[in-house]
Amino acid sequence: GTLTNTEDCPSDVFATLNPLVRTASTPSFSQGNNTVSPSAVAYQNHFSTIGMTGGGKYYWEMKVNGSPNSANYHGVSSDIELNNLQTVSNVVGYTSTSYVLVASSGNKYNDENSTSYGSALASGDIMMGALDLDNGKIWFGKDGTWFDSGNPATGANPAFSSISASNTYFPSGTVYNGGFTSINFNFGNGYFGTTAISSEGTNASNIGKFEYDVPTGYTALSLKGINS
Repeated sequence: GTLTNTEDCPSDVFATLNPLVRTASTPSFSQGNNTVSPSAVAYQNHFSTIGMTGGGKYYWEMKVNGSPNSANYHGVSSDIELNNLQTVSNVVGYTSTSYVLVASSGNKYNDENSTSYGSALASGDIMMGALDLDNGKIWFGKDGTWFDSGNPATGANPAFSSISASNTYFPSGTVYNGGFTSINFNFGNGYFGTTAISSEGTNASNIGKFEYDVPTGYTALSLKGINS
């Protein structure tokens, strides 16, 4: 088959999606567990292998394929919600400690509340996420632009604030048949599925390779990143 490079090495391991932590209706995982696809007509939630807690600033990207439906939600969920959302048929963002983007509208969603925020994701778009646990804020954007004139580097205009750093948060999402056909995550390995990033953005942390500029002060979700 076609081999792709990986940034993983003995001194650093990057997050992937965790095929052992998901809803009873199981999505399909591939490409080193960095790609997720719906496999049944049901809400199917997915979560990363590495969580963020106690502080720090983290950045990640995901590229979507196909058109979203009303059950595509993407962002972060806490360990509390991770345990809950494994067993119930709810989308991420349904409860109070998950913070997500509604892919079909660009709204932000938390605790069953949907609020106007950005714009919908279309096939081929790259969604960006930035979580600041030093200041309790999160941002979403796409294709190099942060929604609502946000700026993670300065702390301006976050999607959500007052996020407690005492919880552990995992990049997460919901897929459902009839929506996105697949979603490719880049936690720093520099690939979306089998396709390498087209042009590497600036990254002062020098941890991981991303399509767009990593905001100043942020790093990849990896073992070295969470200990930097």
